[in-house]
Amino acid sequence: MKNRTLASALTLTLALGVALPLTQLVSVPEASAQDKSKSPAKQEIADADYVCKELKRLLDLSGWESKENVIGMIEEQVKTCDEAVAKVKKADPKWDVSAWTKLIADGKARAKKAREALGTKKPAAPTGPDPKNSPAYDDIVLTQGAMTSLEKKLADKTDWATDQSARESAKTAIEGVEGGIGRIKKKDPKWDLSAWEKTVKEARARLKVAQDAVDKKESVDKKNYDTYQAYTWTLSKVETGIELLQKVNTKPADLKIESEQIFGNMVKAIAGVEALDKECKEKKYATVPVPGFYKNIKPAAVEGCKLAAGWKEGGKKYVEVEAKGGAKSESARLTKVIENMKAGKSIEANDHGRLLDPSKAVEAIKGIYDKGGKTFDFTTEASTYDPIKTVAESYPKALEEAGKTSRWDKAAKLQDAGITAAVASDHKKGGPLPEGQVIRVASVNDWFVEKDVWGVPVKRTRSADALVKIKGEGYCRLYARSFESFFKNGVWSKPSWIMAGSTFKISSCQ
Repeated sequence: MKNRTLASALTLTLALGVALPLTQLVSVPEASAQDKSKSPAKQEIADADYVCKELKRLLDLSGWESKENVIGMIEEQVKTCDEAVAKVKKADPKWDVSAWTKLIADGKARAKKAREALGTKKPAAPTGPDPKNSPAYDDIVLTQGAMTSLEKKLADKTDWATDQSARESAKTAIEGVEGGIGRIKKKDPKWDLSAWEKTVKEARARLKVAQDAVDKKESVDKKNYDTYQAYTWTLSKVETGIELLQKVNTKPADLKIESEQIFGNMVKAIAGVEALDKECKEKKYATVPVPGFYKNIKPAAVEGCKLAAGWKEGGKKYVEVEAKGGAKSESARLTKVIENMKAGKSIEANDHGRLLDPSKAVEAIKGIYDKGGKTFDFTTEASTYDPIKTVAESYPKALEEAGKTSRWDKAAKLQDAGITAAVASDHKKGGPLPEGQVIRVASVNDWFVEKDVWGVPVKRTRSADALVKIKGEGYCRLYARSFESFFKNGVWSKPSWIMAGSTFKISSCQ
């Protein structure tokens, strides 16, 4: 009996998660100071003293009142102590058992109070023979407690599919009962476990339904995750285009007016959004719930796909905004060019030519934006470039005024027949520069001669100003040119120009 009681105590201790020193489980003081050696109930007293002391120790453990399966085990221990005391009273009616009976009453009261606090009834005793006569007694008692817990979970209507904690708790309870059933079968194959096995089967079925629902949801969630991941990958590739479309649709005034090269790149970026538009329609990104991991991805698929669907219309708006801004910027630039020209500064030959013909000035810039608009089947309106046309129309009068002032440097007095001949050749009909009459060619400084290590001349360079009246123009152009000549066989070669004369000043011909 001591061995069985010790096993029960160990089982309770493990269930509570509290460790008792081995000396407390084995060395137990007697219940009274009476001399049991003189009593005919010597053995019964020793047994009762042992099991009741074990009950006392177990009642003193903390936390058992909140564990239903342990309450049942405490109740069994109370019953064991009560039965042992009854044997003492039968063998020796005069023996004082008051301390034991008080302990039994206290145990019953506390177990009852604990069970009432949990709102459950005392578990029904196992059917069939007395479990005390079974070699699997301890496992039967422990499993009975586990069964009580499992039955309570089955009675609870919590949805195991949506409550992970309830699902895991049920799984643990099922496995606890299954483990107990396995141990009981091994120790006592004849013990009737059919009722418990039926309950476990029902619990397993409910758990499977819940797990299947969880697995299905996880499968859907994974599919959504993978789909949304594909959206974010494509979005990252067209990020610049999407940002431009967002600005076009919300704050077009914030768009930067880009240079010709950058504008072309931006057009390509917007056109690239078509790839996202195709995926949005094929994979239905906008219908996928946003997985938590991607909550901060902007724009979300709903907005991103909407922007992508309008890539062509957005592209047209972008080109239109850029064209208007570009025309305004170009007109401002040309205005500054004219101001500088009138102030005696150089002007680019290309700008001069465009300003002389307003249609060319417009055509040059319109071609840039129409090339970009072609991607979106869009052609800019001619009126967009009216500011440029207006500036160009003011150019002839500005030239007339500028042509009244001489820009010739009076310090340029040194002449070179070879350089003069080269300039004249450049401006003759069919030459590399516009046809015209050379009025004057002179330099401020003489030739700069480069020599080798032996002091022998190798090359010489010289700057020269050339005043030329271009055919059809009522003013002169003042070119700043550079020439070079090479020394070979003791003779200098004819001068040839280094700079092509792409800039010049407008001057009188004096």
